[in-house]
Amino acid sequence: MSQPSLEQALAHHQAGRLEQAAAGYRALLAVQPRHADALHLLGGVYLQQNNADEAIAWIRKAISVRPRVALYHANLGAAFLVQKQAAAALAACDAALALDTTCAEAHNHRGTALVYLNRPDEAKIAYQQALSHQPNYAEVVANLGNLARAQGDSQAAKQFYRDAVQRDPHNAEACNNLAAVLLTEKQTEEAEHWLLKAVSLNDGLIEAHENLAFVYLLQGRDHEAGVHLKKAAADQPDHALKNLRPLLVFPMIPASPKAVGYARKRFQKNLDRTAPVQLDAYAGELEKSNVHPPFQLAYQGENNRALKQQYAQLFQPGDLAWREAGAPDGHHIGMLVTHGHEGIFLACCKGLIMQWDTQKAPLTVIAPQAAMARLRQALQREDLAWLPVSEKVVEALQQIRRQRFSLVYFWEVGSDSLNYFLALLRVARRQCTSWGSPETTGVPAIDAYLTATSWQDTNPDHYSERLVQLPLIPCYYTPPKQGAQPEKNRRDFGIPEDKPFIFCPQNLFKIHPDFDHLLEKILERNHAISLVFVEGKRKNWTSLLKKRWQRNLGAHAERMRFLPRLDYGDYLTLVRQCDLLLDSLHFSGGNTSFEGLAMGTPIVTLPGTFLRGRFTYGCYQQMGHPLLLDQCVAKDPDDWVTKILRLATDKVTQTQCRKAIKDSCHLLVEREEAAVAFQEALLSLSAS
Repeated sequence: MSQPSLEQALAHHQAGRLEQAAAGYRALLAVQPRHADALHLLGGVYLQQNNADEAIAWIRKAISVRPRVALYHANLGAAFLVQKQAAAALAACDAALALDTTCAEAHNHRGTALVYLNRPDEAKIAYQQALSHQPNYAEVVANLGNLARAQGDSQAAKQFYRDAVQRDPHNAEACNNLAAVLLTEKQTEEAEHWLLKAVSLNDGLIEAHENLAFVYLLQGRDHEAGVHLKKAAADQPDHALKNLRPLLVFPMIPASPKAVGYARKRFQKNLDRTAPVQLDAYAGELEKSNVHPPFQLAYQGENNRALKQQYAQLFQPGDLAWREAGAPDGHHIGMLVTHGHEGIFLACCKGLIMQWDTQKAPLTVIAPQAAMARLRQALQREDLAWLPVSEKVVEALQQIRRQRFSLVYFWEVGSDSLNYFLALLRVARRQCTSWGSPETTGVPAIDAYLTATSWQDTNPDHYSERLVQLPLIPCYYTPPKQGAQPEKNRRDFGIPEDKPFIFCPQNLFKIHPDFDHLLEKILERNHAISLVFVEGKRKNWTSLLKKRWQRNLGAHAERMRFLPRLDYGDYLTLVRQCDLLLDSLHFSGGNTSFEGLAMGTPIVTLPGTFLRGRFTYGCYQQMGHPLLLDQCVAKDPDDWVTKILRLATDKVTQTQCRKAIKDSCHLLVEREEAAVAFQEALLSLSAS
């Protein structure tokens, strides 16, 4: 009978056959119980299986036999890192380096321990020392990527991850982490490539399946997203957050009104049988959980108050609950925006911030570090305070609570997991939001919703928050400046100059199936009209909408024009040059309505039941011109079609409307009174 050998077990180990490797090491240890390498390598198997307790036990046995092997101590440090015992890991790595200063593994694990101990500068030095001794150490390069990512430097992080994959093409974690950074930049196609590579290398890498599901959700590939979410949930069947994720899948471009209704009923049914979630049990996972309410709810034309309230009530704060520490002295106001939403925040809130009277109350902009550079560049006020916060929910929660704000204004609640859970767990004594959250949040800790009298949505059944009526839309909007380059004409975009041109620049997920039969009526009644849309941010959105229109519009579907994604200058050119802008049903334009009216272009709108469908209408109400209210605001769907056809073809009426917009737009844009009313509302809430 052949004797067990270290070489045979090691061959299994190197090939990834961990069970066979463990059996081989155990067989060898049965014969030679003090075989230090076998003890150490068996600990390594357990480490790869994330069984840190066993790994520590076996590696310690190896150290007891051969205490002066630096690598043993380094891998003991790695095992402590699995348990998040950073201090113990650091001590083990220091012991390794005391034996051998060139041990790259010890420098690497020491760097990670320092990251856990919030000593990033020292961690970077440790990683660089590891590379100086082992230049092709891919794991270290990936760790430098992790460090850069944590510090908000996504460009450096991407380069480190690419370098790591180049050094080790089989590094699934680096592929996944590269994709995660690309996802924050919404580069879904390239992210998908790296995630597919990651799961092909390691199908058990659950985070890659979760990220792949997120890619498919963004692309509107609902079924594929569900497959990967269910795989992630099956890996940890008792994990409440992972079990929630498959329930939140909604169609990005619904095929029909029935599809919308079915998805809502399914969501309600699943919600009714979902147990409460103890958030403190998942404190370190909330920011990446993606369990904020599905954003598609807002585009479905229904009252979401009950659904959103029921959903928010699932989450039990536990040890993360707000504890009142006494009222702060005076007004201490914060405005919070999360990374990835800086652009729309600046478009809609920059004027309010620049007009804020700091003599009455100081103002602090709260945002993750990754958003700070862009915000500081745009908001250049010496008397403005800044609070950079972590992108980890619990850390940000602590950082904001320590400031003892009297009120925090959330630009958005529920557009990502960070701003949802910060709002839900409460960061200040008073919290409020407004039209950046286009409908009720359903979050009990959001105390007030700022609305405007011109929107005329005062039904308390639509909101979980207390409504605060402002006399003007809470926005100090500055019209965009025209570029210095000569303006293009319609021909440059392939649009006929001698035919009516109707432009709908809205995101394609705003195009509700209820839109389709009205578009068909427009096309049936005028065969010359050009109806122009912009392709979706994701290619599949456009494909899904085209397929729906082929079913619903028949031959008319071929007349629907899609332009490639436009830069901002070209977009404004088309807004100026079209005959009119088409407002979307159920969820009207917001910033796009400001832009269109600032350009002097008529927008035909059909006010919806809820604020999210009444924004353009509110703009016209605030402008107060009777001609615009008569010609651009429809009473019902048929009137909407009639008004569109009239404005698109009747140049006299169109010219009159453009003049009316020009004459009354000063009542909409750059209204100092709007900024004053906004500040007064926040101060009143702060004092309540």
